[in-house]
Parts: sequence; C-alpha cells; structure tokens
Amino acid sequence: MSRSGRAFRDPEELPSHDGRAGRITDDTQMTLFTAERLIRALVRAQARGICAPEGVVHHERLKRT
Repeated sequence: MSRSGRAFRDPEELPSHDGRAGRITDDTQMTLFTAERLIRALVRAQARGICAPEGVVHHERLKRT
C-alpha cells in the first residue's frame, strides 16, 4: 500500500528514489536486518526453548557498529 492508502498495481506507478527505481535505502536495509534477526530469534526459541528477541537484535546490532 502506498502512503495514500492505495495499492500499486503497476511497477511504473512506484515512486522512485533519487531518480532511480528500486533503490534500497538505509531504512530498507535496517528493516530487513531486524526481520532477519527476529526470525533467528524465533528459530532459536523453537529449537532450544530459550530466547529474548530484543537481545538477539541488540547483540547483532552492536556487532555491526
């Protein structure tokens, strides 16, 4: 859904970033990073029965700075 609340039906309707369509921004990268870490936390919780998702995300984020 777009910010206006309507879904884009055609890729040509997507807004471009810096004049280049499909650009990955830092916000996109952080969103994907966080989603990956939350998935890892879920897998760890299911496999070992222990996990604090916020701790997994925080720990990995500290490793990257």
